Amino acid sequence: KNSFPAFSITAGGCALMCDHCEARILEPMIPAVKPEILDREVRRLIVEEDLQGFLLSGGSNKRNEINYSRFYPVIEKLKRDFPQLRVAIHTALTNEAGAKEMEGAGVDTRGPQGSQA
Repeated sequence: KNSFPAFSITAGGCALMCDHCEARILEPMIPAVKPEILDREVRRLIVEEDLQGFLLSGGSNKRNEINYSRFYPVIEKLKRDFPQLRVAIHTALTNEAGAKEMEGAGVDTRGPQGSQA
């Protein structure tokens, strides 16, 4: 059982298509292209597989950004309903406001790509 799966908000799509990856890292991730899919799948996995947490990721746009904003209300609700749930997020590039938005939603850890100030 996978107690800490990875979800991709872009399924297999990535605008960068870097030579070292070519979006292959997204292939094994669970597609969650809509907030309601993420909510449904996380809740299902909590019940069926004792989910402990998850990584939220996705392919970058041409500026190496991933826009998670529409997923933050789901994260807030999940964290409220399951306080023990751990949420990690692959930030790509973000700024201080974006990092604060993640923190406000209840994201536990960010990385590995860092941020731009």
